[in-house]
Amino acid sequence: LLVTPVSSDSFTSILRPYYLDRMSVNDISNEQLSFQILSYGESFTVQANTEKEKREWVKVLESSISEYQKNNPQKSETAPVWIPDNDAAQCMRCKADFSVISRRHHCRSCGGVVCGDCSQSKCIVPGVSLSRALRVCTVCKKQLEQKKV
Repeated sequence: LLVTPVSSDSFTSILRPYYLDRMSVNDISNEQLSFQILSYGESFTVQANTEKEKREWVKVLESSISEYQKNNPQKSETAPVWIPDNDAAQCMRCKADFSVISRRHHCRSCGGVVCGDCSQSKCIVPGVSLSRALRVCTVCKKQLEQKKV
């Protein structure tokens, strides 16, 4: 279990738990200070302050994950890392430009930025939620339906 602590003068609380059995680390080689944490429910990019800090975080996380998974061998799918809104001027499926009227949406299966027309479907997305159908793009909907068969 990896937790995100928040400290106040007299207490520490957990913002969100991340379970090591459902986690992996992706060291982004072309991003000097960034790495990704892939986990069940949510995956995200982390920005370190220095290269040394990045190396230390990646090393500690990989070691902890490896140790835990070695003693508890089970692998589950992880949530995608979302493409940042600023990196997509157009829908990644139909190439329609985004505007005030045509809003950006994220596919919960691939993390891509898509328009409303290309993300009208909802499906159960392994690695994100097994109990609630979530917004997915047209391509991921087809892939998820084929996996069910």
